[in-house]
This record gives sequence, structure tokens and C-alpha cells, in this order.
Amino acid sequence: MTKTQQINKTKHGKHKSDYYAKNKQKYLIANQKYRAKLKVLKQSKLPSLFLKKRQQNFINCLDKHHITVPIPCSLKTKHPIIQG
Repeated sequence: MTKTQQINKTKHGKHKSDYYAKNKQKYLIANQKYRAKLKVLKQSKLPSLFLKKRQQNFINCLDKHHITVPIPCSLKTKHPIIQG
């Protein structure tokens, strides 16, 4: 093998310099699909002891009708006309 043949052989499988610029959208969509697939395959964590206890306390509060249950701020909605 000559020196020029070795140089040409090392370029095997490499893309041209403007390949990603031309195929950027296709590349990003493929990457997005891959990330979504990884997220689906990822096992969910088991709830911690603190979270289990908190959920149990919440259920106990719901069972007792005389206790008021706190509503998280994210669930509160403001009146559309009366602001503040």
C-alpha cells in the first residue's frame, strides 16, 4: 500500500464537512426520537419512605371529612375578572 492509499483509507466512513449543516433537521429529529426511546425504557424510581408517608397522611386526611386538606399553590386558580 502506498502512502496516498493509506490516507484515503482513513477517510472511510467520514462525512463531508457540510453534511450536518445540510441534514441538521433530520439529525435533530433522529436524536429526539432516540432520547424519547431512552426515556421510555428507563425504569421509574420507587417512591421514597418520605413520599410514601406523605401520601398515606394525605389519604388519611381525605378519609376524615372534618379536616381541611391543603391545596397546593399550583392547583389554585384565580378568578378571571377579580385579579389579586
